[in-house]
Amino acid sequence: MSNYVFGTSLSYRDYLQAKSFENSLKSEISKQTRTIIASNEELQREHISISQATSAGIEQLSFQAQDISEKLDELNATFQWGFSELLMAVGEVNTTLTQLVKIAKTPAQTWAYEQFDIARDAFRKGLYQESLEYLDRAINGYAGNTGYKIEYRFHYFLGAIHLGSFRNNSNEISDIPKAESAFLAAAKYARLDQPPEAGRALFAAGWAAYCQGRISEGIRFTEDSLQLAPDVAEAHFQLAKFLMHQGNPDRALLSLKRAIEFDRLYTIKAAGDDDFRRYEDILQAFLESLRLEAKQVAEQALATATARIKETEERAVENYRLEDYVDLSYVKQTLKEAWSAVQASTFYGCLDAMPLCIQVEERLQKALSNFVELAGADVKQEITKLDSQKSNNLNLLRTRCQQFRWLGIGVCFLLGCMSGSFESWFVYMFWGSCLSIAISWAAGRIITRQIVSQTEREKDRLQSLLPKIQSLPPWAIIQ
Repeated sequence: MSNYVFGTSLSYRDYLQAKSFENSLKSEISKQTRTIIASNEELQREHISISQATSAGIEQLSFQAQDISEKLDELNATFQWGFSELLMAVGEVNTTLTQLVKIAKTPAQTWAYEQFDIARDAFRKGLYQESLEYLDRAINGYAGNTGYKIEYRFHYFLGAIHLGSFRNNSNEISDIPKAESAFLAAAKYARLDQPPEAGRALFAAGWAAYCQGRISEGIRFTEDSLQLAPDVAEAHFQLAKFLMHQGNPDRALLSLKRAIEFDRLYTIKAAGDDDFRRYEDILQAFLESLRLEAKQVAEQALATATARIKETEERAVENYRLEDYVDLSYVKQTLKEAWSAVQASTFYGCLDAMPLCIQVEERLQKALSNFVELAGADVKQEITKLDSQKSNNLNLLRTRCQQFRWLGIGVCFLLGCMSGSFESWFVYMFWGSCLSIAISWAAGRIITRQIVSQTEREKDRLQSLLPKIQSLPPWAIIQ
């Protein structure tokens, strides 16, 4: 959204009256700056459409704003000032009446929360005057009911109504000084028990001060808000904007960088903001430095990921090779997508490559895990087969030994019969049987020891592979 300078040619209320919800989510930025930030395809993935503006070298970006208030978890780069609805879409101001009644300690507080809930319903219906009336009852009481003056939600809601929006821009409702006072009261009452809520209120108070041309107070309120709620990205952006307006781009860019770390869309928001565009050359140099830094990090991550894929393919324990168990083609495809993102040579492209590199690492971890599981299962199966083969071989040996003994006895019997005398037959039978039994017993013992020894050696070898396979070190996560 192309912003404006309050207290000069265009007042805040004039701006609200000049805009509509549909055309507010637009930014005009220079083509050169946009080229540093993102390609057309990358912007489209962010649900941002692009078209040429009337001025040479200027492009207009349109943001998709449908149902944005319902999806907002915290103030972020899609937040557009003037939307009271969006300002109230986050934090505890939306606590249900049932929950509020549970924390009420007196009947008077319960009544005040009920008035607050009616005020919210009136606001939802666009009945802003009625919403203010019920809020006043919740705060100051009505008809014998005392109200609940120190409930910060009431004052935060009051400030949002007085701040106005593109729909709520009447002179009777929109009152920036009253909005600032209400937000400061909300911060006062929330500071002890709800510091993050106090931070959001101070953040809003800072905007109200800026709208009145009181930049120093706006900076002070915003800095105080970050002390209480340091993770509100929009507050970092707001501080950067105010510092730019004040003529302090060096400090402003530090805050802008922090906001971009939370949400990269702040690059687009800054590029289309008039306070930043006053220092367009400095902003472009800053964005270019971010792009180069991101590209360096991404290229290093890509080189690491490429090496890891190669090393993973080569991982093996003896004849158990990872490539025989796991297909890494999908990992290589992810790496290819990461290289393509970096080759776009934009800030967003380099940032897009990083999660893809992390996906490569995660998929390699999964591939390694699968290899450990599958190869380990094969080793255990081989060990089981060895035990089975040993048992079969020993049973076969016992059978062969028995067959040899009976064969020997049979041969001796025939030789004895052929000798022609009982004495010779007895000698042949006795000594031949003893000899055949002795030979079969000795051979059986020797072969049994060989079978057992060979089996145990092979089992020991296979069992030694299990810890080697299971201890294959995973890759460290790419940062």
